[in-house]
Amino acid sequence: HWDREWYRPFVGYRSRQLELVTRVCDAVESGALASFHLDGQTVTLDDVFAVRPDLGARLRALVDRGAVTCGPW
Repeated sequence: HWDREWYRPFVGYRSRQLELVTRVCDAVESGALASFHLDGQTVTLDDVFAVRPDLGARLRALVDRGAVTCGPW
């Protein structure tokens, strides 16, 4: 579960979110993690694509191959 804003402003959370998604991509691509589930919040993808299209492309490739899942769909 990812809160877009709770006890910190949205911008602070988005910064942490981008760091997390970068680390997840690195770990899955290197084989350190076999897979990762981003929960049912696909808004995470929107946030990543809006700020870091390069990271969005990496994430999309991992989702396409089934290594990263998001949402119940």
